[in-house]
Amino acid sequence: GIASDGAAVLADVLPGLHALAVLDLGGNCLRYKGAWRLAEVLPQCPSLVSLDLSGNKLRTWGAERLSAALPSCPALANLHLAQNQIKAKGIISLAEVLEHSALIHLD
Repeated sequence: GIASDGAAVLADVLPGLHALAVLDLGGNCLRYKGAWRLAEVLPQCPSLVSLDLSGNKLRTWGAERLSAALPSCPALANLHLAQNQIKAKGIISLAEVLEHSALIHLD
């Protein structure tokens, strides 16, 4: 997998990919550091409709960082976070932003 270092490199180029609609990074061991870097740039990806971050060990802290970015992602309708060891605090942070996001599918 690309791990958190690879996520940092990817985060540097994502803002220039204006037509990117689907990003599948499932099973890449991004961990919370990778989630943090991606969360910083996700609002700059206006066409992103689907993001798969399943199986990346994002944990609660990574989910909290992502949830902060969700209201600024107007097209993001599908978010896959399964198998990330997210505890109640992370689930609550995601739930609190759902009404302010475009998400229609979250797992």
